[in-house]
Amino acid sequence: MNRRGSAALAIALLACGLLVAAGCTAALQEAARAAAGAAARVPAPGDGDDGGGDGGSGRRVGGPEGRLLAAVNRERERRGLRALGFDSRLAAAAARHSRAMAERGFFDHCDPDTRTRVWDRVEDAGYRWRAIGENVAAGWSDADEVIARWLRSSGHRRNLLRDEFTEAGIGYHPDPNDRRGVRLDNDDDCAPDGRGGPYRHYWTMVFAAPKPDG
Repeated sequence: MNRRGSAALAIALLACGLLVAAGCTAALQEAARAAAGAAARVPAPGDGDDGGGDGGSGRRVGGPEGRLLAAVNRERERRGLRALGFDSRLAAAAARHSRAMAERGFFDHCDPDTRTRVWDRVEDAGYRWRAIGENVAAGWSDADEVIARWLRSSGHRRNLLRDEFTEAGIGYHPDPNDRRGVRLDNDDDCAPDGRGGPYRHYWTMVFAAPKPDG
């Protein structure tokens, strides 16, 4: 398989999009099982604001992140769903994770060095959530390619089109010096058990609905 083909698989139908409802143990367990199943398909050799954001247009978000948010909102509006607003706290949590994956050589929802997950990163950024989800991708430089492949994965698509989510933040981190040996976690126990890459482009999109007092 050529490098591009490997990266296409590595876009990671990883995690079927992690989906969590606050206070719901069953949802946590279901999300973990989904993440483990999807991760198994990854090849071994894919300033806080008030949450009101920009009304989902992406105009206040530049670069690749803005293009991805705009693409997601076009898909939502095409299906009669409200656009996602931009929240900079969610964006900070997403950027932190994409940068960590690129700089420390792993690809997963769970950071294997700190054992933190999306809810930890979001809470550290000061966001109080009622529902939360996360999509990650690796190997693609273009936002349109990322969303096209997320839409082909039932778990990722569920996050993209979930009506309960009202806000989002995106982090994109390119790493032209990325090397083979990126750590992969095939059973979602936050302990890497596979290797892949190089991917060179790392994406994280966090979706959320805030608590009423959030």
